[in-house]
Amino acid sequence: MLARYFTLFALLIAMGCDTPTAQNRTTPETTTSQNAPTKMATVELIDAQLAPFKNAANGKMGQEVLTTWKNTGDISVRVVDAEITSLNDDGSTRETFNYTLFAEFDDSPGVLPGETHETEPGRGFKLPGFEGFAGYSPASSVKVRIAKVAEKSGM
Repeated sequence: MLARYFTLFALLIAMGCDTPTAQNRTTPETTTSQNAPTKMATVELIDAQLAPFKNAANGKMGQEVLTTWKNTGDISVRVVDAEITSLNDDGSTRETFNYTLFAEFDDSPGVLPGETHETEPGRGFKLPGFEGFAGYSPASSVKVRIAKVAEKSGM
């Protein structure tokens, strides 16, 4: 076995090929610019409100959360996740939910920088419960905190 490697090595030398050494190894050249601005996906929440909606399954009224936000970054936005908190009359927390407000496939244009996205009625986050449901009482208000903004959805 050793003889075979020795023969191959001798053949490479005879052909003028050097063995790889630290002096003749090449590494790909990489350049980085210290002044290149980092592009960020950011949004500003403009409005979050409760709106009535009719439950399609039973015709009873419930509540949904509608949001309006603006892409304040310099790249397209394809994902916006939020923490939604429904509140009682006294401002105390009823429930908190993690919810994706917006998601688009990576090959879609998304929401471009400077554009505003408004959730259409009927397509917002539905708070649990509806009129006639045992123990149901509507929330008085809602608080929304943007938790994640991304250029890529992975879809």
